[in-house]
Amino acid sequence: MRTRSARRSSEAPDGAVLRYNIDMVRRSRSIASILLLLIFFAACGASARTKTLRVSLVSLNAARDTLLALSKERETQIVDHAATKEEGREQLDTWRASVDKVVAAIDLGYHAIYAAAILDDAKSLEAAVTATAQALEQLKDLKP
Repeated sequence: MRTRSARRSSEAPDGAVLRYNIDMVRRSRSIASILLLLIFFAACGASARTKTLRVSLVSLNAARDTLLALSKERETQIVDHAATKEEGREQLDTWRASVDKVVAAIDLGYHAIYAAAILDDAKSLEAAVTATAQALEQLKDLKP
């Protein structure tokens, strides 16, 4: 009865088996490293998109909070400095109409971010970034 080592030695020289095993290990390592690189690059692409959406969302949240604080302060100033009740209401209505435009732009930005989070394409991401930039621009123009 033959032993395992005897069978190996009769089939191929020990050096050939060793070289074959080393080649297999090298190929496995190179395949594994290629797979890891592909996963890494795929994760980086998704991460950049996710970071962009996150920055847009945080920017809109900050814009919303700034708008609320600014509106409260401005309305208090209008009420304090109005000569008559009618003048105060007129100024408040004008102010609130301009605030409503900014609120609509912020809402549009939120909807664009939600759509970009669901859809995985460059067009929706670009629309979200554009809507966020427009909302921030309108808020900047609103400040008295």
